[in-house]
Amino acid sequence: DVVQPCSQNCSDPFDHSSWDSWLSSHVGSRVIKDGVRYATVNYGGDHSDLYAYLDALCSVDLSTLPQKEYFALMMNAYNAGAVRLIVEHCGEDCESISSVSPRWDRPIVVVGGRTASLDDIEHGAIRSDPKNPMSGTLVGDRMD
Repeated sequence: DVVQPCSQNCSDPFDHSSWDSWLSSHVGSRVIKDGVRYATVNYGGDHSDLYAYLDALCSVDLSTLPQKEYFALMMNAYNAGAVRLIVEHCGEDCESISSVSPRWDRPIVVVGGRTASLDDIEHGAIRSDPKNPMSGTLVGDRMD
C-alpha cells in the first residue's frame, strides 16, 4: 500500500532537480509519427542523475507532502521507474518498454521506504483518486 498525501501542516516541496537534469540531458527533439509529437529519449550515456533521483525517492516522507506535490512525485517516480526498467533491462537500443518482461509488476523503485512496482504506483497512488487529473499522463507502452 502506498502512503496517502498530507492534508495539513505539510512540508516543503520535494527536490526534483536530479530528475530534471536527467531529462534535460536525455530527452531530445520531437518527432512526429501519425500526426502525434513524441520526444526522443536517449537511453545511453550517463545515468548518475537518474540514480540520484531514485536514491532521493527512497527516503522521502510521503505523509508530509501536500496533495499536488504528492501526485507530482508519484508521477515522476513512475516515469523514473519506467526509464530505469529500460536502461537496466533493455538498453539504449530499446524501442519500447514492452521489450522488458515482466515490466508492470516488477519491483523497480523505492518510494518513502517502500519498494514498489509500476503497477503499485499507478493503481495505489495515481489512479486511486478519480479526481486526480494527472492519471492520464503516464508513459505509454509504445511510442512508435
